[in-house]
Amino acid sequence: MRNKKVLALVMAVMMAGAALAGCGGQEKADSGTEGGQDTSGGSGEEVVEIRMSNWRVEEIEAFEEINAEFMKEYPNIKPVYDAIKATEYDSKISIDLQNNTAADLLYIRPFDRGQDLYEQGYIEAITQEQVPNLANTTTMQTDVYTDGETGTVYAVPYMYINYGFMYNKTMFDELGLTEPETWEEFFLVCDGLKEAGKLPLAFGIKDSWILSGSVSDGIFGAFVGGEEGRQKLLSGELLPTSPEMVESFETMNKFVPYMPDNYEGVSYLDNVQMFAMGEAGIYPGGSFDLGLIQQQGIDFEMGVFAPPVVNKGDTRWTSFNGGAGIGLNAASEHKEEALIYMNWLMSEKGQQMIGDAAPGLFPCANIDTSALEDPLVQEMMGFGGENGELYTISWCMKLNSGTPTATSLADDNLFLMLQGTQTPEETAQIIQDGVAQWYEPWQNK
Repeated sequence: MRNKKVLALVMAVMMAGAALAGCGGQEKADSGTEGGQDTSGGSGEEVVEIRMSNWRVEEIEAFEEINAEFMKEYPNIKPVYDAIKATEYDSKISIDLQNNTAADLLYIRPFDRGQDLYEQGYIEAITQEQVPNLANTTTMQTDVYTDGETGTVYAVPYMYINYGFMYNKTMFDELGLTEPETWEEFFLVCDGLKEAGKLPLAFGIKDSWILSGSVSDGIFGAFVGGEEGRQKLLSGELLPTSPEMVESFETMNKFVPYMPDNYEGVSYLDNVQMFAMGEAGIYPGGSFDLGLIQQQGIDFEMGVFAPPVVNKGDTRWTSFNGGAGIGLNAASEHKEEALIYMNWLMSEKGQQMIGDAAPGLFPCANIDTSALEDPLVQEMMGFGGENGELYTISWCMKLNSGTPTATSLADDNLFLMLQGTQTPEETAQIIQDGVAQWYEPWQNK
C-alpha cells in the first residue's frame, strides 16, 4: 500500500506547479452572461475548440467535469485542458509563443514572470468589458497581474495560495498539545513532540525551492509588520540585513533540531509522505499541499494553523502568493470564445468548482467560501481575514526581475544556513548583495 501511495505521490508532484494565492467576500460572481457577451449556445453552429495550457496535471480529471459543465451552457465551445509538466512549462510555452503554436489561453505566473510575457507582446491586456467577472476580484488579487507603470491588467487572477502549518491533530490530542500562537509556543510544542519520541517537523531541504517558497516567504510577515514592512523592503527602508529580516532567518534556523535525520537529503516528496503516514507532528508548507497530503489517504485528523507571531497580541500576518492567472494569447484565432470561457471560469460556479476540485488552490473571485466542501480549505482561507486584511505578499515575489533573483538567492543560501555552513547574518548579507547588483533601492546600503 505504501508503495502505491508513493507512486501516486511521485506522479502528482512531478507535475505540480510552484507555489500557487483571494479572499472570500459577500459579493457573488456572475454566471458569465453580462457585459454584452454572447451567451447563446445554439446547437446548430460549428463547435470551436480552444486550448488552455497550464502546469497543473493534478486537475486533469477535475477539468473534465468543469469543462463538461461549461459546455452545458456553451455547447459550441469545447475547452481542452492542456497540462504540461510544471518544470517544463515556462520553456515550453516560451517556444510555443515564439513559434506561434501556443494555446489560446495560458496559465500565467504571478508578478515578474507574467509581466515579462505581457511586455513581450505575447499576451493581451484584459478589461472588465471583455471579462465582466473580473469585477468580482479584489484589488489585491488583480494587482498580482497588473503592469505597475500603466495599470493594465494582463491576466485574470484565477487561483491563489497562502502559507501556514498543517499538523497531526490526533497526535497533538494524544500528547495534550495545542496549536501555538507565538513562536515561543511553537518551539515548546516541538520540544513536546520530540520528548514523546515523535518527529516534530516533516521538513527536509533536498528540494531547496521550499525554503523560500514554503517557509521564509510564509513566516516573514510576523517580523517585519506585514504588508507595510514588505513595502519598506521594496523601497530599501528595510533590507535583508535589517534586524527584522535577520530575526526571521534566525527563527527558521531554529527548525534544525526538530528536522528529520539527514535532512539535507530528504526531499519534498519525502516530507509529504512522512507527514501523511503519521510519522511527524507538523508540516510547514503552503496551502497547495493540502490536497496532496489528503490524496495519500491519511488515517488521522489533520488541523492547520497560521504562522505564529513574535508576541501575544501581535497581528497574525499570513503571506499569500498569486498562484495562477489566465492570460489571452495575443495570436489566438479564437479570442471571442476564449474570453467567454475565461469569464465563465471566474463565475461563482466556475470558482466554486475549482475550489472543491483542488483543495488548497483558492478561488480568487468573491464567492461564498462557506459553500466550499473542505473545512480545512475554509479555515486556511480564513488566515487572511474576512477581506484579506491579514495578508502580505511573499517577500521575494517582486524581487525577481533581475539576475540573480531574490528567490534563487534565498533558496541557495537558506539551504547553506540550515546546513550549518553560514549564519543567518551571513545569509542575509549574501541575499542583499546579490539583489543589489541590479535592484537600485538596495544599492549603497
